[in-house]
Amino acid sequence: MKKLLTLVLIFAAVAVSAQDYEAPKDGVDLVVDNPQVVLQKGSAYDFEILMVRSVSAKRAKFEAPRIVGPKAIEFTVEQSAENSDLYTVTVNTANVEAGKYYYLVTAKSKGIQKAKGLSMSFEVTDGNSVASTN
Repeated sequence: MKKLLTLVLIFAAVAVSAQDYEAPKDGVDLVVDNPQVVLQKGSAYDFEILMVRSVSAKRAKFEAPRIVGPKAIEFTVEQSAENSDLYTVTVNTANVEAGKYYYLVTAKSKGIQKAKGLSMSFEVTDGNSVASTN
């Protein structure tokens, strides 16, 4: 009974997380709330990546998302324990010069399904700005 309750709660969390996004026709879409982030130099910032699956990709296996771009900003990606399609990304700008940096978020399939990439920009400022959404 306890396992059933846990499964129901996990399913509810997945349904709530994905309900705001339209399922793609095929494969997986990677989505974030804000693809344009402004950070102060030396700060850290967390955001979430959600895999929104098509009907045909419901059981497909994917590796954790990767963030590809300049070797300036450091990213750490961790999968949620409650939702296998939700990832928390920690951004570290400790050793980054001020400027605007562009990255591509991708996920590799362990089968025939594909993940649609996502472009993100991170503007690192010298001033007293706070992590923000544009």
